[in-house]
Amino acid sequence: MRKLSIRKRKAAPLPGKYYTIAAGTLAVLLAVSGCSAGKLAKPQAAMESSSSLDGSEKETPHNEEGEKEMPETQKEKNSIQAYVTPQALLEAKNPYIGDAPANGKLLDLIWSYYGLEPGWTMELQTTNRPYGMILHLDQEPDNITMQKAAGLLMGLIDNCHYVSWDYPTDQQGNRAYYHMPSTVFNSYENIGWIKDYLQQEALLEEMEEFLALLERVDQPLPEKTRAQTLEKAVSAAILENNRYRYSQDREAFGEGHKLLSQEETKTTATVYALTMYGTYQFQDGNFVKAGGTGVVPVVIQMAKEPDGAYVALRYREPEDGTGYTESIQEMFPKNLWEQCLSTSDRDRDDLTTQERAWAESYLAQLGREAVIGDYGDFPHTILTEAGVPVEVSNALGNTRDFALDDPARFAPSWLGNIERLEDGERYIYEQSYDEENREIRFSKIRYETGEIVSQTVYDGMTGKKK
Repeated sequence: MRKLSIRKRKAAPLPGKYYTIAAGTLAVLLAVSGCSAGKLAKPQAAMESSSSLDGSEKETPHNEEGEKEMPETQKEKNSIQAYVTPQALLEAKNPYIGDAPANGKLLDLIWSYYGLEPGWTMELQTTNRPYGMILHLDQEPDNITMQKAAGLLMGLIDNCHYVSWDYPTDQQGNRAYYHMPSTVFNSYENIGWIKDYLQQEALLEEMEEFLALLERVDQPLPEKTRAQTLEKAVSAAILENNRYRYSQDREAFGEGHKLLSQEETKTTATVYALTMYGTYQFQDGNFVKAGGTGVVPVVIQMAKEPDGAYVALRYREPEDGTGYTESIQEMFPKNLWEQCLSTSDRDRDDLTTQERAWAESYLAQLGREAVIGDYGDFPHTILTEAGVPVEVSNALGNTRDFALDDPARFAPSWLGNIERLEDGERYIYEQSYDEENREIRFSKIRYETGEIVSQTVYDGMTGKKK
C-alpha cells in the first residue's frame, strides 16, 4: 500500500496559485487553475501542510502574485466561486493513478464541479491490482454526489478501478466506510462499464456525454457492514466485494468461507481465508448458480472500530494465470501455501454447502421447492442441436444485445426459460423452437397467470423477424 499524506485545509485557494505538498519523501508543485466558464461550485481547499517521514510538519508557501479581486461576500466567507468546465476536467485527465500531483489537481476540479465540502486526505493503492484511491474525509458528503465524483475520478484516471471513502460519525473515532468499484455502474440502467467512455484521446463531446450519464446515478450506495464478530465481518466482506461483479438480475446470492488464520491488534485485523461466492436464478424450474466463483483464497484487512465493530477495508485476491502461485506466496504465510494452492475436496464441498444454504434459505422464504445446482448439472439443448443454422443462431445473439424491447434480450441461450423479477413481479422469459413451422419464438410470460405479455417470432432458417 502506498500512502500519501496529502492534507487539504478548508480555506479555498485562489486561481493560479501554487502549493507545495509532501508525500513521504516526495515533494511536488501542484497548480490549481481557475477556468473561465462552466459549472459554478466551491473549489476544494488548498494544501496547507503535510507530514514527512520523520513526522515533521511542512508549512505551505502562498504565492500572492496575480491574485484576483473577489466580491466582499466571498471574502467574508474566505472562499471563492470558480467555474469548472467539462473542457477543464478533460484536460486534467490522468493516465496513471500513481501521479499524485495530477490526482490532487483533478480532485480539486471535481470537488469544485460538484460543490463538495473541502477537507480530505488521499491514499493510493498501487501495490496490486485493482488500483484504487481511498479518501479520508473530514465530514459526511452527500451520498449521490459522492458517487458521481467517484465515477468521474475513475473515468478520468485510466487505471483507477475503485474509489473508497470514509468520514467520522462521532467523537469517539468511529467512521462510516464506503467502497465504490467501477462495476457499480453496471447496475444502473444505460450507464454500464464506465471505463469505456473516456479513452486516451477523448473528445469534449464524449466528456459532456459522460457527465450527463453520471447524472443518472440516483440510488444511495450502501455503507460497508459493521459486524460485531470476525466471522460475520468476513461473510459481509465476501458478499460486498462480489456484489457488483455479476448480473444484478439474479434473485439470490450466497457465500462460503473457511478461516485459515488471523492476526489482530487493538485497531486492525488481518484474515486469511478460503472463499466461494454464487448468484442464483430460476432456470427451467431449477435454482441454478448462474454466476460466481470457485474456491478463491483471499486476504481481508479490517479496521477494529472504537465501538468494537469490524469493517473490511481491503479485500485482496491472487492474480489470475501465470502470476497465481507467486501472488499466493506473496500474500499468505508460508504454512498456508499448500491449502491455498491445492484446495482439498473436503474444503470445496464445505464451501459449496455453505453457499447453497443461502439459496435454500431464499427458497424457504418464497415457499418454493427447486433442485439447487450448477449450470452443468442440468441438460440444455441449443438452437443448432434443434436444426437451426449456426449463422442464424449467432445473429440472434446480436438481437439479445441490441433489441431492448424484444423478449429475446432476457431469454436464455438454450431452449428453455429463466425467471426475472421486474418491479416486484415475476416473469418467465422463454426461448422455444417450432420444428414444424421452423420458427424461433421468444416470449415474456407473466408467472402468476401464464399470460403472454409479449412475443417475437423469427424464421429458423434465415433469422429474419416475422
